[in-house]
Amino acid sequence: ELVLEVAENLVSNALRYARTEVAVDIRMAGKELELTVMDDGSGFTVSEQQAVKAYFHSNPQDDLEHSGLGMYISRVYCEKHGGRLAVGNAETGGAVVKAVFYAAGDGFQEHR
Repeated sequence: ELVLEVAENLVSNALRYARTEVAVDIRMAGKELELTVMDDGSGFTVSEQQAVKAYFHSNPQDDLEHSGLGMYISRVYCEKHGGRLAVGNAETGGAVVKAVFYAAGDGFQEHR
């Protein structure tokens, strides 16, 4: 459920900022599930640390539509599964966000 919530957040953010294209790549790499979402928008104009902070908005207009918690919550969910959230820009422009979840045994690790 948490993985799906992160996926929904990353894809909805990419759709919001993309010019014409959003790409999603999902793969297992060893015991890690990697979900990468890329768009052809203007990319991040702030550091990775700033982009995943609670209540962060890169555009003042977002204050009217979004709480600013999506990337922060996505980072927390990834970390709860022993993973991480990496935020950056593609060499060709646009944002790239990779959510990684660690799978232990036959399923995902459950952290409490």
